[in-house]
Amino acid sequence: MEPGGAQAIARRLERLFATVRGPAGRPFTDEEVAARATAAGYDISRAYVQQLRRGKRTNPTVRALQGVAAAFEVPLSYFFTPEEPARRGGEEEALALLAGDEAVREIALRSSHLTPEGMRAIASVLENLEQLPGLVRYSADPDQEDKSER
Repeated sequence: MEPGGAQAIARRLERLFATVRGPAGRPFTDEEVAARATAAGYDISRAYVQQLRRGKRTNPTVRALQGVAAAFEVPLSYFFTPEEPARRGGEEEALALLAGDEAVREIALRSSHLTPEGMRAIASVLENLEQLPGLVRYSADPDQEDKSER
């Protein structure tokens, strides 16, 4: 791993913990991430997740990172793409996170033929859905309150 690689992994992992919400609408714990990774076929302990978050694992295995990616439902590439896009406002990072989400891809593909007016209608529907309790998985702004707990 390149110099600073463990810290880069730790930063990215912290972003996932800050933005990705579990079924209950709250951030995942280390234990929940380990359990989700294990359930997906990757044997990872809570302690290992904690070491990754703190940058203590200087050479994590690809398999371990696959497990963490599976736990958060993001593509493995999230941990390896250059960090520069995240500094440009986070949109590219958000897109990278969502690229591994099959439902998001389906919505994008199904709406790609719509007119600009149709796209605005879709955006309006999504804005309304985001206001309903229990329907928000990801917070676009980690500092924003979790709408699913209203």
